[in-house]
Amino acid sequence: MSVAAAWLWVNAQQINEFDGLSLWQLNRRYAAVELGTNLGCQHYTEMATTIWCVTSTSIWVATSLGQQHYVRKFKKEQQPQRVERHPWFGLEVGHQYIDSFTVVTYSSDYSADALVRGFRFRNSSRIEFFREIEHGRYHLVTHSPKADIFVVAQGNSTYTFVVRAKRAEHH
Repeated sequence: MSVAAAWLWVNAQQINEFDGLSLWQLNRRYAAVELGTNLGCQHYTEMATTIWCVTSTSIWVATSLGQQHYVRKFKKEQQPQRVERHPWFGLEVGHQYIDSFTVVTYSSDYSADALVRGFRFRNSSRIEFFREIEHGRYHLVTHSPKADIFVVAQGNSTYTFVVRAKRAEHH
């Protein structure tokens, strides 16, 4: 049993499992650093009510809804069906479908500052919102297509998470 699984058995209750994805209800709200340590995060991003934790094999998403706190694990694809290089964000390293969203993860050797400056220069008319969360961490919102973009410097690499709503399927 992994350290993360053992920690969840003690600190949470499994309340749902769908397509192999378990939803856990935590006993209480945990700080991002504590979740990051116990879930084995290589890096994590903390937002108002959500924490995204990335490990080598999965993404953990911890969410607070009122006084209730939940965590769900999404496995990364072991063999990517395609590997693409995005001109601004680098090499695609992950492609996940989470609820009604698509999350594409890129890795780059460029600094977060350089990636964001280049993207802003080339796409200034598409950017609705831009904020430096802290040094080396950025949040951008674009339209056409609508996307939330998180750029995070971690060690010698920069990771970019592009979050888009799934397109409605037509029958």
